[in-house]
Amino acid sequence: MQKNLEVRSGPNYYECQKDVLSSLEERLSTLNYKKALWIHGKKSLEAAQPFLPQFHYIQSLFVSYEEKCSIKERDRLASKAAKFGADVIISLGGGNVLDLGKAVANVVDCEVILIPTLASTCSAWTPKSLMYKDGQFHSALSHPKQTLMVLIEPRIILHSPVAYLRSGISNTLAKWYELDALMAKEENKTYAMELAHQIAHNSHTLLLAHGKQALIDLATVKLSPSLLKTIEIIIMGGGIASSFNSQHETATLFQNSISLNASSPLLLGEKAAYGIFIQLALEENWDEIDRILPFYRQIKFPYGENIEMIEKLASCIAQDKRVHVLFPSLTQQEAADSIQALLHHIQQNERVPVL
Repeated sequence: MQKNLEVRSGPNYYECQKDVLSSLEERLSTLNYKKALWIHGKKSLEAAQPFLPQFHYIQSLFVSYEEKCSIKERDRLASKAAKFGADVIISLGGGNVLDLGKAVANVVDCEVILIPTLASTCSAWTPKSLMYKDGQFHSALSHPKQTLMVLIEPRIILHSPVAYLRSGISNTLAKWYELDALMAKEENKTYAMELAHQIAHNSHTLLLAHGKQALIDLATVKLSPSLLKTIEIIIMGGGIASSFNSQHETATLFQNSISLNASSPLLLGEKAAYGIFIQLALEENWDEIDRILPFYRQIKFPYGENIEMIEKLASCIAQDKRVHVLFPSLTQQEAADSIQALLHHIQQNERVPVL
């Protein structure tokens, strides 16, 4: 099963603490940078504004992104960077903006600094960009260079919507279930694979312990140890697990299939929450579903009560080549039967008390 394993360990420099951005100009000056192109979203810039330093020596050009990370948007921003003469890209925002920053930096051949404003994905850690075409996921683009810096000002994330942190938690949990299943099929495990497996398991354990409290603290704007730990697990833990494993392109195998089926908009991680249960149902791992169902209910993960159009969802899953990494001979009927069994199992266990 093993393919060529490409180990991409993370950014050259990482820091997560209050006031981490106050020394940004000094860091850039030390590296002899003169012109910085800032890529951002409108809400991201507003959220980060109180924590951004005033530059006195380095010229800055702020450009708002206009659409999801795509070849078209990448090239538009790369053209602006080239005309400005930018020698460093600073990307400020959620996963989509960070992916754009990495893609633009690769085109104009300069370094990129990532400042996440949400803890919803591991995009800040991985040297990849999820590319979209006509609003739909198209491919994962790998970049030859690592990110120069990842700087997390936790007080920016402290004012982010709770739904995005919840999405990040489920997205990271999904990596454990998928990686664990992949490792079970792998005959010749490299040390890098084992390391990714251990980190994913550690992230899973810590999120089950701290995730609920982190969501409560974010909702009450409290920068607690549980919230800080959860932010770092999503960005760093999820990113490291992905960086040391190259068996599949995306963090969660079922997300794209579920996005084709959902009747209401779902965040990436919310699709992953559905995907975890669908994977466990396909594996007939009902004990694990029972074990984590109370956690799902506590933090309001979607878990099957709203799954609609089962036949369409089953068809999408059965046709997705990435799903066949785990289930090589999966048919549409088998997928539909598993989803029906999942719904029935959940209905039978709805009397399980919330802890």
